[in-house]
Amino acid sequence: MTAVSLALIATAPATAQAAPPVVVTVDNAIGYEGVVICADGTPAPPCGTVEPVLMRFYVRLSRTLKSTTTVSWQLVPGTAVAGSDYAGPTTGSVTIPKNSFATSFTVPLVFDGFNEPTEQFTVRLTSASVPADLTDTGTGTIQDGTQIPADCTPSVPFEGAIALDCTGRPSGQQWQLRTLCILFWPTFVYGNVVTGNGQSLVDCGAPIGGPHFQIV
Repeated sequence: MTAVSLALIATAPATAQAAPPVVVTVDNAIGYEGVVICADGTPAPPCGTVEPVLMRFYVRLSRTLKSTTTVSWQLVPGTAVAGSDYAGPTTGSVTIPKNSFATSFTVPLVFDGFNEPTEQFTVRLTSASVPADLTDTGTGTIQDGTQIPADCTPSVPFEGAIALDCTGRPSGQQWQLRTLCILFWPTFVYGNVVTGNGQSLVDCGAPIGGPHFQIV
């Protein structure tokens, strides 16, 4: 009989690999300085009431975590600057609950009543309570105010219709009213073109809102 010997070879336990850092991103956001409300029902704010706009930014994790995550942010001015274009604190933080992957915060926009070019500012992520990639940035884009000059007055002449009367337009300027009609879905509808002073009218036949002055 041949003797067989068995050798036991000890193996070292595998080294546990650390999870890669979570990637944190922040979405872009777009909004007007203020939205002019013109309702055709009651009770309702008067036509021409400006509703403040809160620009909302979403902060997201690339994966859910088993602990609460805090992410700090900072607003960096660009063509839009703090105080005159957006308000509120320029730094802050958000908390993302465990087993979740997103939350949001808002930035109040400042309505100054002036027609301005589109302006932008940046949201930068500054720190996180977990190891994280924070290189992503978000852009806040503020569109051209409410685009209603001071000499123009919106009104609701009859149910489902909205008018814009202007009294101080240059004699050769062509313009029209653009408004939101809530039909089967929100749709922008354009009124008649006016040269100089006059009235541009949109008959939605439906709930209306968000009137804008637009040069043709």
